[in-house]
Order: sequence, then structure tokens, then C-alpha cells
Amino acid sequence: LGYGPPRLVRPETVEEVAHALSALSASQLMARFDPAAMDRQEIYPGGFEEDSSWKRELRRDYERLRDFYAETAAQGSAVISWID
Repeated sequence: LGYGPPRLVRPETVEEVAHALSALSASQLMARFDPAAMDRQEIYPGGFEEDSSWKRELRRDYERLRDFYAETAAQGSAVISWID
């Protein structure tokens, strides 16, 4: 499946991730967004400097991820994670 096998994120780790994500607003994340550094470090999927739409997508996807982890933690559930 894509870039490695699926991984199980246990409920206690989901709670830790949810807590960490809740402490960082989308605005704070965007202030830290450095496309040149991400390209230099070969962060998947790459091409951050070439495509300005990343900022809009990053904000949207971060908020969705933060909400997903908050809801999943509230349910006491695990997460299966993979990169496709």
C-alpha cells in the first residue's frame, strides 16, 4: 500500500496527538510553513516551492486532521494510518 504498510495508532497515542494538534492553531502552523526548507529536506510529496496552492491546502487539511484526531480521541478509538 503506497509508501509502506499501514500503521496502527493506539487510542492513547491518538489522545496525545489530539492534544498536541489542539495546541497549534492553523495560523501558527502557517507562520511556520517554509516550502524551501521542506523541499530541501525532501518532505513528501515535494514541489512545495513550485506550487503556491500548498498554503491553502495545508491550512484546510491541518484543520481537518486536527478535528479528526479530536473526535477520534473523544471516542477512545484507534487510527489506521498510511501514505498512499
